[in-house]
Amino acid sequence: MSTESQSQFKNILGDIPEKPSSAVAACLTWLSAITQGDMKTLDEVLDDNFVCTVLPLTIGVPVRKKQEWIKFIDGGFKKYYDFTFKVLQIVEGERHIVAHVTSDAKTITGGRYNNTYIFFWELTKPTQEGERPKLVVLKEFMDSLYATGFFASERERAEAAGMVALED
Repeated sequence: MSTESQSQFKNILGDIPEKPSSAVAACLTWLSAITQGDMKTLDEVLDDNFVCTVLPLTIGVPVRKKQEWIKFIDGGFKKYYDFTFKVLQIVEGERHIVAHVTSDAKTITGGRYNNTYIFFWELTKPTQEGERPKLVVLKEFMDSLYATGFFASERERAEAAGMVALED
């Protein structure tokens, strides 16, 4: 990864192209904005019709539209710090990006969150020259066994410390 890519996509490690396409750049911007709690950038990179589905559905995370998702991220991620994503692989199609990513973060209770994801993004097709694609669909697969155990432990740590737990 070049120094330019490192400065453009803060807190993103791993297999990042030196000159990513506009579609890959939109996805990396999304990842970077999450690690920084940058809701303004998240709002800008998401299409108004954005929908996020966390899979498998059996873990019970509701499907969220753009504003619901931003509100969820804004509330939950204030309880994390030193958050990074590591991109292990990115595969690009015409309007679809798939990425294998890991996370590393600390929580305000002292917990450590390290999960693995497969993100499937669908992007808008720009209608004007110079227009950047936006994310319109996200299907997020995660290690649900790890996440379920982590959030149960995090709730226990939060209760013991008299804090509000992270939402899962």
